[in-house]
Amino acid sequence: MAFLAKVPLLSRYQPGWMASVLKTLGIDLDYIGKFRVSAGLFVALFVAAWGSLAYAAFASNMHVMSGHAPGHASHGGVLSLMLMVPAMMLPMIAGHLLHIARSLNPRHRLPAMSFFFVCYTGGWALLLMGALWLASALSSAVAAPFVLLDWLAIALFIAAGFWGKHPANKAFRNRCGRYGVVHVTGFKVYRSMASYAGEVWFRCVLECGLVMVAMVLIVGHSLLLMVLMTALLLTDRYLVVSKNRSVSDGWIAIGVWLLVSQVTGAPHPF
Repeated sequence: MAFLAKVPLLSRYQPGWMASVLKTLGIDLDYIGKFRVSAGLFVALFVAAWGSLAYAAFASNMHVMSGHAPGHASHGGVLSLMLMVPAMMLPMIAGHLLHIARSLNPRHRLPAMSFFFVCYTGGWALLLMGALWLASALSSAVAAPFVLLDWLAIALFIAAGFWGKHPANKAFRNRCGRYGVVHVTGFKVYRSMASYAGEVWFRCVLECGLVMVAMVLIVGHSLLLMVLMTALLLTDRYLVVSKNRSVSDGWIAIGVWLLVSQVTGAPHPF
C-alpha cells in the first residue's frame, strides 16, 4: 500500500477503506502502483471517452436550443459506438487488464493490453452496428421507422430484466470474474490475447448484450441514459454480493418508463 501514501488526494483517507473499495471493484492498488503507466493510459482513455460523449451531448443540446437540430438523431454511428464501449465497459474489464499487466514483462505488457482492448472493443462495435443495421433494415418499410426502433428498445430492456433473473444468466455472472490464459513469449502472447478478449466479450454479451443493443436502438438517447446504465452494470458486476440477486428490476423500470412515455407522449430524460 506504499503507492497509496504517495498519492496526495488519496493519502487523506484511510488506506484500509480505500483498499476495500478498490478490492470490491477488482482493482489492486499495489498493481496500479507497479503498472501505473499502463493503468494510467486506460484511465485517460476512459476519461477522454466520457468527456467526448459529454461534449457531443452538450453540443447537441445547444443545437436544439438554437432550433437547428434535426428532428431525429441516431447515436449508432461508428465513432459514437467506439466511444461508448470504453466509456461503459472499461470498468467492467479493469480486472482483466490488470491480470494481463501482471502476467507479462514490460516488452509485451502495454501492446498486449492494447490488443486485448482493441479485440474486445471491435467485437462490441461489430455487434452493435450489426444490430442497428438489422433493425433499420426491418423498419425501412414502416411509415415511422424511428418509432419502431424505440419499441424494439423497450422490448429489449424488459426482456433484459427477465433474462437477468434467469438461472442461466446467474451462472454466466459467476464465471465473469475468471481470468484467461496469458502466454508470455512470442506470437503466442497476441494469439492468447485475441482468444482471451473473445471469451470475455462473449460472456459480457450473454450478460448485458440485450441492454447494450437496446441503448443503440433508442433514437436520440441522452448521456443520462448511458450514465444510468453504466451505474447499473457496475453495481450488478461488483456490488451485488450474492450472485442469486441482480439489478434486473432496473432494466424493467427503464423499459416501463419508456413504454409509458411512448404510449402517453409524456417526456422522459432519455
